Amino acid sequence: TKDGIEISVNVRNAEGRVVGNAVRTLAPPKAGEKPQMYHTSLFLGKQAQGGGFSSRWLRQSEDNYRGAGIGSIGLTTNDVGSYAWAKAGFDFADKDQVKQISDRFQRAIDKGGVPKKIADSGKKLIKRAQSPNRADWPTPMEFAMLGWEPGAKSWFGKDQILGTAWKG
Repeated sequence: TKDGIEISVNVRNAEGRVVGNAVRTLAPPKAGEKPQMYHTSLFLGKQAQGGGFSSRWLRQSEDNYRGAGIGSIGLTTNDVGSYAWAKAGFDFADKDQVKQISDRFQRAIDKGGVPKKIADSGKKLIKRAQSPNRADWPTPMEFAMLGWEPGAKSWFGKDQILGTAWKG
């Protein structure tokens, strides 16, 4: 493509059956920078989700990228990926992304019905998101884990970040 080299792969289970697919784009380096690998898409069928494949593949990919001289990984989240990539440790690409997510959390808190402890913690994240200093911004993981307790299947942060689209 005009944006770089597109790589498409099928994800197979232990029996060799295709259970998903992924597209990655290797963007050419800009002057003075290393090339970027862009995680264009990842789809896993329901039967392939929840087993840790994405985490293992990401770790292996990162090792391979480092060895190949890739400088960074870019992505745009959606659906389940908005939570999965947050939990994997990806950060917001820019101020617009952190503002979009903090605004969503603010709207949810403003609606009411959020336990005080979670609302107060959420307001602290939102305040940090307003900082001009990138080092102060909350991470996607901090938003995603807001209100989590051991054993929980659903919680405020996960419910809010699921289905969002943010660039990391």
